Parts: sequence; structure tokens; C-alpha cells
Amino acid sequence: GAVAQKGGQHNQEQEPKLQQQQQQQQQQQGEGKIIEQQVVERQIVLANALAHGGAAGAREVAEVCADSALARMELRLCGALPPAVERLGALARSVTQSDEERDEVLALLDVFAALSGDEECAEELGNARLHQLLARASRGASWPWDDEEVADRVAELVSTTLNTLGSLITQPTVGALDWRPRPFVVDFGLPGTRVLLRQVGEHASEAGVGERANIRVGYRLWGGAIVLGQELVRLGTVGELEGKSVLEIGAGLGLCGLVAARAEANARRVVLTDFHPRIVDNLAYNIALNAPALISGPGAVTAAALDWEALPRCLSEEKGAEEGEATLDADDPVEKATWAPFDIIVGSDLVCEATDCVLVARVLKRLLAHDGAVQPR
Repeated sequence: GAVAQKGGQHNQEQEPKLQQQQQQQQQQQGEGKIIEQQVVERQIVLANALAHGGAAGAREVAEVCADSALARMELRLCGALPPAVERLGALARSVTQSDEERDEVLALLDVFAALSGDEECAEELGNARLHQLLARASRGASWPWDDEEVADRVAELVSTTLNTLGSLITQPTVGALDWRPRPFVVDFGLPGTRVLLRQVGEHASEAGVGERANIRVGYRLWGGAIVLGQELVRLGTVGELEGKSVLEIGAGLGLCGLVAARAEANARRVVLTDFHPRIVDNLAYNIALNAPALISGPGAVTAAALDWEALPRCLSEEKGAEEGEATLDADDPVEKATWAPFDIIVGSDLVCEATDCVLVARVLKRLLAHDGAVQPR
């Protein structure tokens, strides 16, 4: 891995501060276990609320899942979704038609709506036969589907599901849904350095996307990212990321950018980039999973597409500009803000073929602040 950094060499005077902080952190190693236990406890709370809390519990789960990708993932992994779909089916077959049952139907539909914007949750719900249940509902007029409010919620849920899975529905069948990669944790052993990552799921149709052989390189974690992540933990601990703008190129799963974006490191903004849309979508997902531990604020941590062979137009050289100097498009403030020169650029396992060396150098010229320096790690 490598770090391209503004401002020259590491300040040696900060080493005693680093040693002191490391001693304090070694005394607090138990915090990692506490975080793990909190996650497990929240899974139990969410699952119990959905399974046994009736309409009130389901509404609580819907509110939490609407705002938290981590909560959606936890609810899916703890196996709470299939029983919830079974409960909806049982309510639909009920002969009592009570107001309490109607409220629970509406609340469960709210839960499924909150979950269905997440691709993996939408697939899980489909595997649990929710989509078949909704299809029968759209064709029938029996309780509770003849209720106008329920019918409207069903229509909204179907629309959300189609928007989420529409591109996959038209693709060749991949097989059983157990191919989906489970999220995993990379823990650097210090408080606040625990990163949750989801790998990119492979789909059969992607074999024919473009002619570039390295599409799937960004689908999994590589060893260089862990080594560079350790260096970024050190830089963040001694304050060298504080107030800095950080760009990760060829981010893949985004481990290094997420480490740089830790709240403890206090960077000003961090942008994680890769060239393939599916990888960029997964980067955004991993940012959402780790959001509680990251720097906050509008645009503080974002994912963006950056193709080294076709840089954004705001980085095109204009006639008369100094060689290698980035020229920003004043007519596009969002683009200008995203691609303003960065204090630090990081990347690991970037070179797959000889031409990548030239492309990486080009990216550094365009996007590294002019007084920056390249430091191999």
C-alpha cells in the first residue's frame, strides 16, 4: 500500500504521545468485546420486538431499520425475517379480522418496506416467499387486502421491491441465495478500530460487462489493505489525519478509507472510490454499516466512481494549464467539491498490469494537493 500525503514526513516529536496513547489503549482492550456483545444484544432486541411485540414492536423495528443499514443487516443475519413473513401470512388467513390484527398487518408492511430498499434484505424476503404473498394479495379481494390502506401499503412495497431488485430480476438465475457473502469484521486491536465490511456479491450477468478483466478485483478484501489499514490507524492515532481531506483510490471494499474516516482520527472529509458501479454501491453500503463510528456531517464520508482511464470532466486539462494540474469546472459545484485536491491519497494493491502504473501517477497528479508528497508504506 501507499500513502500520498500533503505536508512531508511524519513528525517524530509525536512518537512519545503515540506510545502513551497505545499504553492507554492496551488497558482498554475489553472494549472490543463490549462492542461485539452490544451488537448481539441488539439483534436479540430487534428479533424479539418483531416476533413478539405485535404492532407496536413492528413499528419500532420499522423506524430503526429505516435509518440504519447496520440494523437491517443484523435483523437479516439473526434469521428474523422468515418468521415475520410467516406471521403476515397467518394474519392474512385470519377469520377474526380484528382491529389489532389489522394494525399488525400495517406495521409488518412498514417493516418490509423499510427492509426492501436493501438488496440483500429484499432477496431474503423473497426467499421467505413474501413476494408470492404480495402477488396473491394483488390478485385477491379477501381480508386484509381489500382494506384500502393495506392495499396502498402493499402497492408501495411492491414498487420499492421492484426498484431494488429490478435489475436482478431480469438477469439469469444465479442459483440458491446462500451464495450471498456474510459481512465480516476487521479489528485492528485498538478501541474504535473495528470495521464491518460486506463483500460484493457476484452475479452471472456481470461476466459480460465490458472487456476489463479486473472487474471482480474489488469484490473482496486483499492483504495489502490490511497492512495499509494498520498504517492509517497509526496516522490517525498521532493526529496526522486530523482536519485533512483523504481520498482512497481503487478502494474495493473500502477498508482503508473507512479506517481514515474513523471519528477518532477526525479527518475533515474522506472519499472512497472505485470504477465499477456495483463496487461503488457496496462502498456506500459499507459506509452506512460503519456510520456510527465515522466522522459526521454533510458529505463527510462518501463513495464515488473514479475511472482512472476516464477521469471526471472537472479534472480535464485546459489549454494553458500547467502540466498535470487539475482544472475544476466552476459550473458544477458538487463535482468541484468532490474532486477538490486532497491532502492525502491512499491506495493498496492498485497495480494489476503495467499500464496501471501510468494511470495511478496521472490520478495523483490531478488529485493530490500541490504541496503534497508521496510516501511509500
